[in-house]
Formats: sequence, structure tokens, C-alpha cells
Amino acid sequence: MKFVSFSLMLVLFLSACTGTDENLPHQELDLRETSKALQESISDYGNGIFLYDNGTGSTLVVLNGSVVDVNAKKAPYYENIDFEVRESTLWISFTEHFEINYSHKELNNQLIYRINRNEFKESFDTIKVLKNEKEIPITSVISGEF
Repeated sequence: MKFVSFSLMLVLFLSACTGTDENLPHQELDLRETSKALQESISDYGNGIFLYDNGTGSTLVVLNGSVVDVNAKKAPYYENIDFEVRESTLWISFTEHFEINYSHKELNNQLIYRINRNEFKESFDTIKVLKNEKEIPITSVISGEF
């Protein structure tokens, strides 16, 4: 009996682990694998939260903190990024931290996520951002190819 229960749990666990990312409502992208035009655009705009919309139901969310304030001598980085639809609003939440001794560290200060609007269980018509549990405006929305 224990063997059957263990086998069943193992099968369920392994089947849950073999899913693909293509049907996820959001997925993190590697900046190095994005187009050169997108990389240049991100570096041109500086720090902030940006939406890149191509009009096909796919949107890129960029959290950019790569510009270090040399006067303040601290570098921002991001953790706990989450996407949740509540009452027709997509809430993008994250925690922003600052690192003083950043010269020899690899920080998560430039993150890109692809939002697949059609893959969320609920539809949304508004996108809002929570940084450290406080609502903040989106820095800019950019339309076009990416």
C-alpha cells in the first residue's frame, strides 16, 4: 500500500515538473537574447518601469535599475516580482532594494518579462505597479516592434 501511494505521488510530482513555459501568462526573458533595438531602447530610457506593447497581445515589462546614482553610491535591484489579476487590473508587484557595495556583485537590476495577455485566467484592461507595496506610475509605455 505504501509503495502504491508513493508511486502515485511520484508520478503526480514528476508530471507537474515537466510543464513548458509557453503557456504561462508571464515569463522572464534574458536581456542578452532580446533584439539589439530593444536593448538600445532600454539603455536610452534609463531607470524605471517600462511597458513595450506591440499590439498583438504580448507586452514586455522592463524593470530597469541599471543606471547607478554615483552621488548616492548605491545600486537598485529587484526581488519578489509577481503578476496577479484582480478586478480587471493586472498588478505587477516587486520589492526594490539598494546595494552599496555593488562593484563586484551581479544584481537583478535589469529584468524583462513577457506578458501573454491571453494566457491569464482573468482578463484585464488596466495595468498597475506596486513597488515595495506602494502604487507607483509606469515610467513610460512604448509601442512598436520588439
